[in-house]
Amino acid sequence: MLKEKSSTNKFIDVLKALYPFIVWQALSIVAVMAASFLIAILTGSVDKVTEYVKDNFLMISVVGYVLTLPIFIVIAYFRTKWAKKDGTYEKYKSVNGAKYLFILPLAFFGMYAGNILVSLIERVLPESLQHSYDDVASLIYGSNFVVQIIAAAVLGPIIEELCFRYFLYGSLRKAFGIIPAAIATGVVFGITHGNLAQFLYAFLLSMLFVFVYEKYKTIAAPIIAHGFSNFVGILISNLASSGSQEQAAKVASNDSIAVAASLFVLGFSVAVIAIMVYVINRFVKPSKI
Repeated sequence: MLKEKSSTNKFIDVLKALYPFIVWQALSIVAVMAASFLIAILTGSVDKVTEYVKDNFLMISVVGYVLTLPIFIVIAYFRTKWAKKDGTYEKYKSVNGAKYLFILPLAFFGMYAGNILVSLIERVLPESLQHSYDDVASLIYGSNFVVQIIAAAVLGPIIEELCFRYFLYGSLRKAFGIIPAAIATGVVFGITHGNLAQFLYAFLLSMLFVFVYEKYKTIAAPIIAHGFSNFVGILISNLASSGSQEQAAKVASNDSIAVAASLFVLGFSVAVIAIMVYVINRFVKPSKI
């Protein structure tokens, strides 16, 4: 009887984990449909709808985030309320603000290592699977720089961390434990990015985001990590597109030099990540209230 009850509770936890994601995706679809309907009315034609949606992908995403955020806040409020009622709520003292600086190099080199690893793996993939991120990148980096920052470095990390680490991981953790929940969250996070290159990248970053979430005991920690890694990625991509494409092409044209340089930077990045994981694990220990 107890086993049946436990299985039922786990199933309920899975539903709790998934429905905020479903809500977010539904509202994102509503934002796309509303934008499509509006442009069709204004232009009197449906021919320009696809082009408009593509050219304004990030702005439409921002609308989806804005629609989703208040609903996520309400869901989080009631989950906290119910956790207090059933005795599962845990509250921790705030970590010293200076210790949040540990997150920045972890996020920076996590982003860098993920990108380099993906680029190396793409070299051995079939040609049809290479550059699977190109279309997504054109949608993101083809937008206005300010919109990129708002969507990918501010609102996006807030919504995604609430969805994946707070709701999804938090519910799965109660049902299955830390490691299975972290892996499952990473897989879902990777799949939602919609292409092979970003799957691995997103999975690896998800594991780092779960780590800082567990260590700092606040969703603010992975939001900072996610936002900073995206912010740096945006800066690097925009700088690369504006000034160093020719130099990058020369390096990339020499395959052996490119691989050697990538392996060196990857090794250095992994070393820094290991150091920061140790530092955070050693010095960030919030006590329970």
